[in-house]
Amino acid sequence: MDQNDNNSHYLTDESEQQILELSQTSKFYLFDNLLCLSSNSSYVSSPTPQLILPLQITYPIATTDKLTGMLMPYQTLTEGLNGFSGTECVKTSTCVDCKKDGKLKTIRIFEISPVIFIQLKRFNSQNDKLTIPIKFEPKLNLNRYLGSDRLSSLSDYLL
Repeated sequence: MDQNDNNSHYLTDESEQQILELSQTSKFYLFDNLLCLSSNSSYVSSPTPQLILPLQITYPIATTDKLTGMLMPYQTLTEGLNGFSGTECVKTSTCVDCKKDGKLKTIRIFEISPVIFIQLKRFNSQNDKLTIPIKFEPKLNLNRYLGSDRLSSLSDYLL
């Protein structure tokens, strides 16, 4: 983006092209696996395109710092991904078969791209910023978060 004299931002033709290219190379698709708690009926939602994978960072674990011997809280990127793709109970969702409320929902990745953006959401429910460090390996493999029939050779990312 360029900035004009009035301190407002506007897009140039070049920046619009860069945004378009970025959105085409970094788009991936998510879908929901839904299971009715009453009838055991299973449903899969339509894949929806995403540009950013938002990960809630809320559950710190502790490890002993090697230098000080003190217990230090931290969160790993893998734990954030596990929380994002974990199964949750949605009590307000009605089954189309039995018309009763309550489903188990699991978010899975339908299709991935060569580039992925991960947003670390580091605020708790009271809007306090979590200041714990985030640990991650230099390589991230997303195969375990893909749908069961969607394994991909593109699932390895260098961080």
